[in-house]
Amino acid sequence: IHPITQAFDKAVAEVSKEHPEVNVVAEYRTDYSPEMNQQKTQVLLQAHPDVDAIVGVYTNMSKGAAAALDAAGRAGQVRLYEAGGTKWSVDAIKSGTISATTGYYRATAAATAVRLLVDAFDGKAVPHVVLNDGHVLLPGQAEGEVA
Repeated sequence: IHPITQAFDKAVAEVSKEHPEVNVVAEYRTDYSPEMNQQKTQVLLQAHPDVDAIVGVYTNMSKGAAAALDAAGRAGQVRLYEAGGTKWSVDAIKSGTISATTGYYRATAAATAVRLLVDAFDGKAVPHVVLNDGHVLLPGQAEGEVA
């Protein structure tokens, strides 16, 4: 299982423990492609017609889920949350396709990793972990965002 999926599973377990009112009705593993996520979301909607929110760990998953929701006539009725923070995500927030996103910041993560590696080789003390700031982008905040 991909490390992002492992971290997501851990977060779901923690949130479920803290918020017993949240009922996780299904979990699906995919190959992260929009096509497979569309198929899995169609299965989810048929098996759990009362589902009111879907959470995915990457933008491609959201693209597939959004297509399935649209095809089922459920767009706007089921909240869609994701991680990824891509240009598509910002546009999807603006259009109401998704409810929230958070970025992975690949460019800054790579630059930070290289800078810390150089610092370590220069004998400087470097942190063992650099965490994502967890910034969540919600509707109304997407204007001017660059992803």
